[in-house]
Amino acid sequence: MNDAGAWEPLRTITPSIGHVGVVTSVGFSPDGRHVLTTSRDGTACLWRTHTGYEVRRFRGDPSGVRHAAFSPGGGYLVAHGTTCARIWRVDTGEEAAQLMKHG
Repeated sequence: MNDAGAWEPLRTITPSIGHVGVVTSVGFSPDGRHVLTTSRDGTACLWRTHTGYEVRRFRGDPSGVRHAAFSPGGGYLVAHGTTCARIWRVDTGEEAAQLMKHG
């Protein structure tokens, strides 16, 4: 039987920069090499899993980014807030699309 209290982290990673606001979601890339975080500060950040270093910062909904996810192949990510959703290329950080809330 596994006791949750007996688990030890493999290593502790301290992010090199981080979000200014509260983190709202966290997820792994499909290949496990990156972690994606979102925040109320209006950004999504891509981190290297093994080093904790920030790879890229994506400017999302100014009202806060609530959630983000990778495309199945890991080449794109989508993030949304209350007023818009944005899609970026992971490798370049280039915005591929922006979807605005209507009404």
